[in-house]
Amino acid sequence: MLVAPALSFCNHVLTQEDWARERLKSFAGQTARLTTGALSFSVTVTPLGFFKPAQATAQPEVTVSVPADSLWQLSQGRDALLSVARIEGRADFADTLSFVLRHLRWDLEADLAPHCGDLLAHRIVSGVNAAIAAQRQCFTNLSSNLADYLRDESRDLLSTSEMRQLHSEIIDAESSTELLERRINRFAS
Repeated sequence: MLVAPALSFCNHVLTQEDWARERLKSFAGQTARLTTGALSFSVTVTPLGFFKPAQATAQPEVTVSVPADSLWQLSQGRDALLSVARIEGRADFADTLSFVLRHLRWDLEADLAPHCGDLLAHRIVSGVNAAIAAQRQCFTNLSSNLADYLRDESRDLLSTSEMRQLHSEIIDAESSTELLERRINRFAS
């Protein structure tokens, strides 16, 4: 259901990146399977360096497994998601797929330009990028403010210096306890 649009989008991005298609061409006819949770689908590399749905009977040369509970990491970027992916199979094909997936970039500006002009397309993409950066900064600020509140106002968290002090006091208490145990054992004997 979502495989066809995702494959179509991936091939669209590949049309913008000649280098990626050139790397994939040498693996024409080879199949890769992507598995995440209950979703599993296979793609085959075409002679032109694009992807097409694999035959149902095709055995994959490479399998990419992503834990279903890790898909949220896509919001932190493709590298975060790929870092938890397990890639198995032919090393050269797996390496090429990994490289292409890490470096393939969608040129949204080039797609918008024919519809609204170069200048407006540039401004739209710049605005979207600024909005995304602002959201990330907002999240960072919120996290920092929450940590400050929990540490300084509500006292639910300890500061680093307080944690070090507590650690030192615990070590001192353990030493004193060991010394006391030795004295008790000496008197008991």
